[in-house]
Amino acid sequence: MKKNIMICLTLSIALSQAGCSDFLEPNPRGFYTEENYFTTEQDAINAVQGIYGKVLDENFAGNDDTKYEGCGDDILAISDHHAWDPPVLYFTITPGDALLADRQWPVKYEVISRANLVIMNVPNMSRDQISEAIQNRCVGEAYFLRAFTHWWLYLIHGEIPVITDVDVKNNNYNKPKNTIDEVLGQIEYDLLQAAALLPATTPAAEGGRVHKGSAWSHLVQLYMHWSCYDGKDAYLDKAIEAGSHIIGNPDYAMVADFSDCFTLRNGAINTEVLFQLNGDNGMEYNNNLEKGYFWELDGWDGWCWYWPTPDLVAAFGTDPRLQKTILRDGDEVRTYNGGSKTYTVDRSPTGYAFRKNAQYVLTDGGDFRHELSAVFAIMRSSDVYLLVAEAKIRKNGTGAGDAEINAVRSRVGATTRTGYTAADLVLERRLELAGENRRFFDLRRWDRCNHFGGVNIATLLSGDYNGTARTFQVPKHYFFPIPQNQIDKTGGVLIQNPAYQ
Repeated sequence: MKKNIMICLTLSIALSQAGCSDFLEPNPRGFYTEENYFTTEQDAINAVQGIYGKVLDENFAGNDDTKYEGCGDDILAISDHHAWDPPVLYFTITPGDALLADRQWPVKYEVISRANLVIMNVPNMSRDQISEAIQNRCVGEAYFLRAFTHWWLYLIHGEIPVITDVDVKNNNYNKPKNTIDEVLGQIEYDLLQAAALLPATTPAAEGGRVHKGSAWSHLVQLYMHWSCYDGKDAYLDKAIEAGSHIIGNPDYAMVADFSDCFTLRNGAINTEVLFQLNGDNGMEYNNNLEKGYFWELDGWDGWCWYWPTPDLVAAFGTDPRLQKTILRDGDEVRTYNGGSKTYTVDRSPTGYAFRKNAQYVLTDGGDFRHELSAVFAIMRSSDVYLLVAEAKIRKNGTGAGDAEINAVRSRVGATTRTGYTAADLVLERRLELAGENRRFFDLRRWDRCNHFGGVNIATLLSGDYNGTARTFQVPKHYFFPIPQNQIDKTGGVLIQNPAYQ
């Protein structure tokens, strides 16, 4: 059966699981089928750009996945989406009011659909249609982005339906949930395929495209989460092995200045940022990246929804990353074009704001405006160093992760020592990755893993949240429900997560 493909001005290609949809642009320029579309190298490149474009959608990585960071203890998340966000943030969510996930669910499966289209068709293109290097890159990107999207569905819901190119060929879209091992196993397969096919690095002119380091780093992350299930300790060794492709590799070296990971613009790259999202003025495969607006301050051209908690600020103590991560009363905020303003405590409900990820430009009139060409780091090498350190501590105990932890600390000028414990590792990840959407998911797996580092998620996340009490229930709130609206569409094939039935 032919599947219709609409070629759009910006993303060039959009294909839904059900057929043709004009998802992103109002002015299509052509109408194609699989049989007559994938005929040139540019067709393949355009198809991949269409996958990136949908990943950047506001309802996916462009903003909404950041809301789950607010479930942790580092960020107070406030927004004007009163019906969507509070049930998630307060752990009161039910299948019927899972509105945030309901608007994300179809976007994510659209990304998977676009990736499947590339995986199905681009390998069949002849050498007179596409070079081997571009063919491998395009297919590798599709595998990575399919894995990344299934990963984010897993992080939020746990068991989810996995849709692959085999399902597309068999017209098998209405599927029951896969088990956790099946979901993570498919993500592993896709990331290994990506690692084999992608180039080692991305040219500066194509900042934002994924490469081998993107795949290996996400494999480390996958294995560490997988290892926290009963009987899965063997994945610790896999995490260490995957991390060996990053640690010590000059292609993926941590940069000298920690702040340089959060001030990239116009699709620029550095060796440490292994996967990034580009803003409006970046590469052409952007679409709807709105992250910047929600980190930058109200009154300074932002719609800030994410505020550091006093507990996070206190955790830094005298760590040099505090000044590079958090704004405190009286701190100077500098711009790219030489201007500055002073942050004052009255601009935040917690008294603090994030310096990390908030990028401004000073206008001729002396006002800040939002920096539309900002680049957001989604995966960094330092994350991998700390994941490997964690794997070694779990395997061999106190001190086993010293080399990796000291590498991360020495880069920022923090004191180094020997004998780091599990609790030290937990703190180090908190400080290094504050505001990077790791904390809640870290707490969840550490709690599952026999309270690694002393983490008790129910204690940490139960209590006052912006003046309202919330209670974290284990294991119910490890994952969130599948939206009832999506279950209803399957006619009973998709079954709700047991904790929410």
